[in-house]
Amino acid sequence: MALRSTATATSSTGGNLTATPAGVQSGDYLSGFFSSDAGTPVTSNVVKPTGWTEQVNKDTTLPDGQYFRYADKVATGSDSFTWTNSETFEAVLIAASHSGRSGTTSFITATQVTTAQSSPITEAATGGTAIAGDDLIAYYGEDVSGFSSPFTHNAASGPGTFTKQQDLTGGVGHTSSTLSTLDNYAGGATGNVTVTATGAGSTAGWVGVIVAVKAAANTSIDSALEVRSPFLRMPTRVPFSRKFIKPSPQIIGPNDSNIVPIPNESVIQNRSRFGWSPSHRPMARRMLRASAADPNNTVVVASTIVFRKTLSSVGTKTGSHQTQNS
Repeated sequence: MALRSTATATSSTGGNLTATPAGVQSGDYLSGFFSSDAGTPVTSNVVKPTGWTEQVNKDTTLPDGQYFRYADKVATGSDSFTWTNSETFEAVLIAASHSGRSGTTSFITATQVTTAQSSPITEAATGGTAIAGDDLIAYYGEDVSGFSSPFTHNAASGPGTFTKQQDLTGGVGHTSSTLSTLDNYAGGATGNVTVTATGAGSTAGWVGVIVAVKAAANTSIDSALEVRSPFLRMPTRVPFSRKFIKPSPQIIGPNDSNIVPIPNESVIQNRSRFGWSPSHRPMARRMLRASAADPNNTVVVASTIVFRKTLSSVGTKTGSHQTQNS
């Protein structure tokens, strides 16, 4: 849902650093940004905490020499927060815990400048494309090459209103880092996320790490939604009842002696439940008359279809019943 807490650790003489955010719960997204001064960095001299995944390694020898590492993990409730550091230089560590996160990220980007820049330094780190509800994390650190005074930072600026959570230096100020966060971002491309580092008279290179952490799935709501076929949400069409198509009473007229009865409609089968339309409809009574005025007519009944036919020759038809006027 949001940032839960942060923690920091600093050292002027190196060694291991531990920063444990308060109130960490199982399922939280944990992040850590470690930075240490160095002459020539040795990768194995700095090791992330047990169980964490190192996402960024921007160790550099220019402009002065510095370790820059970013790592993360999903909290289990029994997590280590100790970074192993064999160097003997100034070092700083910032760690943070975010609640209500899925443990996955929309993006992790790292931007690095290895040329010495004079204060104030505009540090514009490349962002990425986030989805609605992501939490944005922005870590920055300097590789101080010409020292006069420690670097400090404002809150990051970018696609929304960031809050500065931490701003610290190690020892006399040869190493510095900062953290800003933005909870529940609206989504979309972030563009650059920028801080200004100010240290009067000092010069430095820098690294910026931008992270978008996805929100956890809302299982309390999603599990209650039953996925249905769109066809099941349509109103059911009830088939017509046979009572709606009862035949009319047969009215016998003076010339009805040779009328063939209307065939039994019980042989007409219902169609699809989505609508019944009788495709074999009995003809009207007037179509069944064989009158004395038309003595050469015959009425032929075949299956459930009734039709008239002018008699040209009368023969036996299989499956039909014939009646001829006399």
